[in-house]
Amino acid sequence: MWNIFDNGNSIGEKGSEQGIIISDFENIFGARITIEKNGQVAPFSVTLGIYGVMFHTYFCSSENEAHKFRDKSIKKIDEVFEMLNVDEYKRDQLWNEKYYQKLDEMCEN
Repeated sequence: MWNIFDNGNSIGEKGSEQGIIISDFENIFGARITIEKNGQVAPFSVTLGIYGVMFHTYFCSSENEAHKFRDKSIKKIDEVFEMLNVDEYKRDQLWNEKYYQKLDEMCEN
């Protein structure tokens, strides 16, 4: 479900945090995760978004930390997409609580 974004054409380009993109993946269901190095705020940043739902940037001091956060975020985004497979009429209050909890978890380190 995850592919290299734009056939890798974004690698080496400037990203949203003004750093150089070193990793860029997109989920076919509508999400993207980008790692940049040497941005304005931190040595590494991980920007993740679910199109039309949320956007978050996590700042890291090392490339290893950035890759670990990316990998953890990929799993969490996959869980969100799995939840969205539930028919809308079956999405009760408990479903909503779990859904928003999953989104909040993505913004934690």
